[in-house]
Amino acid sequence: FEAEFFGLKSVVDVWQFTGLTSPSNAHVVDVNPYLRLGRKSWNVELGAALAAGQNDSSSFLYIFPRISGHWNVFSKYIILHASLSGNVQRAGYSELIHENPFIQRIDSLATQQRPIEVRAGLKGAFSNDVSYSAGISFVEQRNAVFYSADSSQQDRHGFTLSYDNLRTTEIYAGLHFHRGEKLRIGLDASYRIFSLDTLPQAFHMPALQIRASGAYQLGEKILAKADLFFIGSQFSNGPNGSLIELAPTFDANLEAEYRLTKGLSFFARLNNLAAFRYNRFYRYPTIGFTVLGGLTLSL
Repeated sequence: FEAEFFGLKSVVDVWQFTGLTSPSNAHVVDVNPYLRLGRKSWNVELGAALAAGQNDSSSFLYIFPRISGHWNVFSKYIILHASLSGNVQRAGYSELIHENPFIQRIDSLATQQRPIEVRAGLKGAFSNDVSYSAGISFVEQRNAVFYSADSSQQDRHGFTLSYDNLRTTEIYAGLHFHRGEKLRIGLDASYRIFSLDTLPQAFHMPALQIRASGAYQLGEKILAKADLFFIGSQFSNGPNGSLIELAPTFDANLEAEYRLTKGLSFFARLNNLAAFRYNRFYRYPTIGFTVLGGLTLSL
């Protein structure tokens, strides 16, 4: 576009959890005025965010920058982008349980602040069929959430929540090939460096992750998919204050879908083809090779 534009975004988040000994409540109001400038090959958004709210009995007020922009250096082939921002978040109970269903108890739910989040990178295309992306980011988090193995009871092996200040530097890259809707192949990798104030390691957060994926449309009825993952080593706390290293692992999944009609399809999925029972969480190995089948109905 070729314009100057002033706008205002506002978001209200409310959390309520009554499963604790003492109920936990929080809310955040985020107000973000911004000015957007741009021409055909570039645009810049200049703004700030006012985040105010309450976490149980504690009130807070933060002001964060919200600045972003991109520049088409060479048409669609080379595009540079960068951003500087910050925000306030709070992990909800359902979100935590979905990520780690082995949480044994939650004593408190803290609000997380991201006073600085810097991202920069480039993306583009080598041709009409091949695209790429690469970049680097730095994120500072206060009260970041970690899953700590609970050793308070010998007959139970669950997790509790730990909080620490976390600084993460991440480098990522991706390469994707597509031939219309018929064939899609992608390769993505990221490497993270963690720095904490108190904890010895960022528990259950792998530094290296690699994913290869593909999808092939066979005619109008059959769709085949494949996913391959490599997850680098992770760390967990162990008994008597020890530190446990969880070994890196490889996983592969295959899926085939047959679309009988526009709204009805059948699928078969093969999970963990290598049958590795790796520990995504300490003392909880994943299920080995599994076969899953079913149907999907959309109205």
